[in-house]
Amino acid sequence: MPHHQSPQRESRSTETVGDPTGRRILVIDDEPLIRDFLFEALTASGYSVTTLESAEEALIELGRSEYDLL
Repeated sequence: MPHHQSPQRESRSTETVGDPTGRRILVIDDEPLIRDFLFEALTASGYSVTTLESAEEALIELGRSEYDLL
């Protein structure tokens, strides 16, 4: 379920338990359908995924956490 950071921005994140890939991916896109599609497809493949709507949010997140792929 999306977590609301502000009235107009959504972020989704999952840490896959027993993640077979060990890879963390940060998806940044302003289109909710694309974010949702990538979140579902990548988590189904075993990746740990965080989605954000803007580059500004991504820069903040990158200051907090490390990712293998953006």
